[in-house]
Order: sequence, then C-alpha cells, then structure tokens
Amino acid sequence: MLDDIYLRPSQIGYFQLAAHRFGATRSQRELILDGTGVDAMEVDDPQTEISFFQLTRLIDNMNRIYGEGWFLGAPELWTVASLRPLGVAAITAPNLGAAVDVVVQHIPTGMTQQRLSLQQQSGATVVRHTVATPTTEGEHKFFAYSVLLGLSTIFEGILGAEMSALSFEFIWSEPPYAAELEKALGGSVRWGAAVNAVIVPQRLLAMRSPLADSALHWVALDCLVEARRRPMSEGVKERIERLLSRLDSPRARFDDTARELGLSQRTLTRRLARLGVTFRELVDAELKFRTRRWLDDGTLSHAEIAERLGFSEMTSFNRACRRWFPTPTRPGGQTGSALSGAIPPALNRSFRPQTNAA
Repeated sequence: MLDDIYLRPSQIGYFQLAAHRFGATRSQRELILDGTGVDAMEVDDPQTEISFFQLTRLIDNMNRIYGEGWFLGAPELWTVASLRPLGVAAITAPNLGAAVDVVVQHIPTGMTQQRLSLQQQSGATVVRHTVATPTTEGEHKFFAYSVLLGLSTIFEGILGAEMSALSFEFIWSEPPYAAELEKALGGSVRWGAAVNAVIVPQRLLAMRSPLADSALHWVALDCLVEARRRPMSEGVKERIERLLSRLDSPRARFDDTARELGLSQRTLTRRLARLGVTFRELVDAELKFRTRRWLDDGTLSHAEIAERLGFSEMTSFNRACRRWFPTPTRPGGQTGSALSGAIPPALNRSFRPQTNAA
C-alpha cells in the first residue's frame, strides 16, 4: 500500500514564499502551484496544511521554471524565523552542542521527512543529512541545501566569526551556483563527498549562545513535542495523487487503486465525492502535469509524449492539450493555431508538433 508517511503535514511557508516572491502575475502563480492541489487563495491562508507530496510538487515546479538554484534568491527560506519552533529552540539553547542536539532530534517535526544524524570524527562532529523517503535528484538537492543552509543560519547566530571554521560536504558535482551557495553557507564546501553533511570542530560545541534563554527554549521545545503528536492527514485525494505520480503510467484502473489504498470501490467513490473530485479528474491532472513538465524540458517530441501518456491517437492528445492549456483569445476574437496556442507561452518554446506522426 501507499506509504502514509507522504501525507504528514508540511510547512505552508514554502508555498507562500514561492507564490509571493516568484509569482508576480496570476499566470506565474498558476505555473508555480500547478499540480499541487493548492490554489492562489488557499496559499495565503495560514491555516492551510500541505502534505509532503504537495511540497515535492512545488519544488519540481520551481526547479523546472527557475532552475535548481532558485532558492538562493529567496534567503527567507532558511532564516531562523522560517524554521519556526525548531529554529527558536536551537538558537535559544545554552550552547552550540545543545543546539545541534535539538535540531537532530526534532528536525522531522520542523521539516517533514528530513533526518539528521551525528558521527564523531577525530576532533569534529559530523551532522549528516538524509531524506526519509524517495525523492528525485532535484528534490533531494533542494532539501539538502535548504537544511544545511538552515543549520548554518542557526550556527552563525551562535558562532559569529567562527563560522569560517565549519565545512560542508555534498554528494553531487559542483553546480553552476556553487560560489553563491558557499557564500550563503559561510564555510568551505567540498563536492563529490560520500554524504551531505556539515562538519563542526569539537572545540566549538561548548561555545555559549548569545541568545540563550531557558524559558523561551523550553516553550519552543514544548511546541515541537506537541506538533509531533498531531495525527497524520487522512486525505484520500493526496494518497491517490502520490500513487499516480509514482506509476510509470498514470492511467491506473480505479479498482486497482482502491485495492492499493485498502478501500472498497464504493468507499473510495464516496470519499472522493465528499471532496468534490472524481478519480478521472485526478488521473487527468497527473497527465496534464507530466505533459507540462515534458514540454518544458524539451527532450521529448510531441508524439513521444503522447505515447508515454498512453494516448492511442495523436488527435486525442491534441484535444487534451487544448483542454489543459486553453488558447488565449486575441484582439478581434481570433485565436492562435490549435497546437501553438495549446500551451502557455512559457512552454511554447519546447512544443514541437510532429507532422509525420502516425
């Protein structure tokens, strides 16, 4: 069955930041939020909760539209305030060693599916980062960079000028934005390492935090403990969306999906009806998401996309594109051609219809 861990609540802050900082227009916001199940109205509601699956969809969209290093233009993502109780509990701890213990123990609560572990080396403590569930490389990079940037912000508040003594390691090869990332981290960076980690000299762990506050520290810890007790989301819609996203073909059978979720077909139909959505609409949304992603990537032809999505005829795929990406009406009531107008201008550069498709 689909792992319910994908449904644990995640912070809405990423959605709000992405929508406001990068979504200057309505069309930009729609591209950013596409396939997440969150609309422009909901993203401004502080009570909105999102699942880990929805968060990864947002990251996929941002990476596709703006490139992997987009987060470096949004430093609000890794401030102490953005980490909420986790950041407050760490920065108000008595010393750096206590702050490290806080983030290692409580990061799964503050940042969904993120894990930290400690390894002792000669004269240093290594704080290693992993993601608890399978992710794409782009998603994995975002989480690793974001978590270690968050740690660097906490550590800088305690260490000050001693930040330069820290070193960071990443498993990937050096990206084009490496210099900018190293500057944001505040320490030296090594690429092609065995693990993603920050290495802290042992002598620094006893350094007292200038923001140490026993009362505030324990209040923040209580908030983290209480948040951990919150039940998992039981949204069947999100479970289906995650299942469809993991399949080679999103054209899943309804009866197979119900069986995978451990529900009868009647129960699944009833639950979806209460949510105002149908199984067919969820499959259609996944088809649209993959089409947009592949068109923007530009590595697959029109015919290849249609084949991967299970369309038996090109005309059916063309009709679906016109429905998913309506053609804007031009002055005088005219519209563009059926194919060139089937997708937004931001994606049109990679849309190459195949005139000789069978």
